[in-house]
Amino acid sequence: KSLVENDFINPLALERNVDNDFFFDIKWSDDNKPVKIVNGQLYGLLVGRDSVVPNLMEQMDELALGIMNRVNELHNTGFGLDGSTGVNFFDSFRQKNSGVFKVVSLDISSGSESINDPALPLNGDLTNTTTDNYESDPLSPASGSFIINRTTFNYDAGVDSINDIIQRINSADVGVRARLDDYSRLVIEATPTGYADKKYNIFSIEDSSGELMQRLGLIDSAVPPNITGIVHRPPEEGAAKFMAVAADILNELNKIAADSGHLKDSNDNATPDSPPVWVPNGAGDGSQAIAIAQLSNDLSMLRGNATFGDFYKSVVAEMGVQSQEAQRLVENQTLLKTQLVNRRESVSGISLDEEMTNMVKFQHGYQASARVIQTMNDLIETIVNLIR
Repeated sequence: KSLVENDFINPLALERNVDNDFFFDIKWSDDNKPVKIVNGQLYGLLVGRDSVVPNLMEQMDELALGIMNRVNELHNTGFGLDGSTGVNFFDSFRQKNSGVFKVVSLDISSGSESINDPALPLNGDLTNTTTDNYESDPLSPASGSFIINRTTFNYDAGVDSINDIIQRINSADVGVRARLDDYSRLVIEATPTGYADKKYNIFSIEDSSGELMQRLGLIDSAVPPNITGIVHRPPEEGAAKFMAVAADILNELNKIAADSGHLKDSNDNATPDSPPVWVPNGAGDGSQAIAIAQLSNDLSMLRGNATFGDFYKSVVAEMGVQSQEAQRLVENQTLLKTQLVNRRESVSGISLDEEMTNMVKFQHGYQASARVIQTMNDLIETIVNLIR
């Protein structure tokens, strides 16, 4: 359908799109069908509005969420000068929700039980004298399976280590990244990969058979949706825009957790209390602050393949490539337009130089014709005079 057909026009209409931040869609007013715009300046503006800019904003939100989550994860376990612990450094964007548990940011579900040796089998190594992992209370049955984002993973607790489980999850590309935190607890993070319509979502974690996920503390029970934790806001709500230091820190700087703490040893016999209790090291300890600073070298982005700096550089590089490509397309189109205009002018246009040349040529032709006529007139007059 054309905008103008002979003496008839097809008027356009604007309609707000609730699924696209209430931006306007361009439609034909007679049948309300979308107008297909495939080139031109308007096409470029629409692509920039609906694709290029949102993609860059989403990547910056992803970076902000990654920084906030990793810093908060370490800051929560440290101690401030006032002895406080469990305090977030950044606002966490956390909010309660009901229904199926859904993680729509780089949320974390942290296991409640630690693995003391991630390289040994889950049920421990029966060939040595030490008690490792779940050896004192082994997983039963030893063989089982669990489900993450509708994908089933099998395990054998007598053979597989937690490192094997992590490698198996990360190789499956189901929209999550598995890792161990600084306290050897299993962490599952939602990523922007996996299901195209499920970005930043952990929508399924359950024990299919066995009890591994429940024992690790990632789920409450064997009854779905059975994921512990709190729902996060989606990146589209502007994590980068609203990234801010938590009010608790701003109101009391002594809550900044620079102290990593240590396990309490009441009897001073190099044996930590049972159950274990963490206590601060005291003023002058900055080990937790150093650990937070070292996050700049941590492979926390792109599913554990890039640092925060690498990720930011990739975003800037992508934006530069897109800008360069747009400029190149403009230059190519401008050159093509110039060539076409010149071609048209060579066929139907008016050349002032050519017209001036023709004018001079015609003027000389007129003058030559006038001379011929004048000469013939002189000859006739001479002949007439001789006859007389």
